[in-house]
Amino acid sequence: EQKALEGLVALLAAAVLFSVVFWVIHQVDIKNWKDYIRKKSEEAVGARGALVLVLMAFLVVYREAVETILFYEALWMRSREAQSTLVVLGFISGTAVLVILIGLMFKFGVRIPLKPFFALTGILLSLLTVVYAGYGVHELQTIGWIKETPLLWMSAIPVLEIRPTLETCVLQLGILMSIVMGWCLLGRTNRSAKSAP
Repeated sequence: EQKALEGLVALLAAAVLFSVVFWVIHQVDIKNWKDYIRKKSEEAVGARGALVLVLMAFLVVYREAVETILFYEALWMRSREAQSTLVVLGFISGTAVLVILIGLMFKFGVRIPLKPFFALTGILLSLLTVVYAGYGVHELQTIGWIKETPLLWMSAIPVLEIRPTLETCVLQLGILMSIVMGWCLLGRTNRSAKSAP
């Protein structure tokens, strides 16, 4: 059944994005990002040199490719016929911006400010996680795989996949609260680190 596949892929995409959001939140602190890069490089060099470094780079790129494919698969399934063109245009635009950024970085030494970059990425991925979770639950509710408890006092916000059902709202609210707690813990950790002697 198409709706079952769409719902499951959307929920899987939400789960992957949820984990990526917490990785991004952790990397907002530039010190964490530098420590992460240094640690991975030392592990690779300390283990078996260049071969391990190449293998690690391959696995990182492979993982990112799988996440990107899963993201676009969920986006493609969610889009209606008229919106499919927008998905393709978005992909082409994103690729063009990426190529331009890479060109600027290599040719002119332009640096991306990492803290705002990770913060903005975290916010956008958080929003997408909520949208995909809502879409996945809604699709599985339409085929009866998940119970549907209507919330009559609430209105739907289709663009964010917020539906007036208890199941959708509980999942989306849980995701949102977890992400907000992650940001708050990051802020508290940073304040503690700055106040430490």
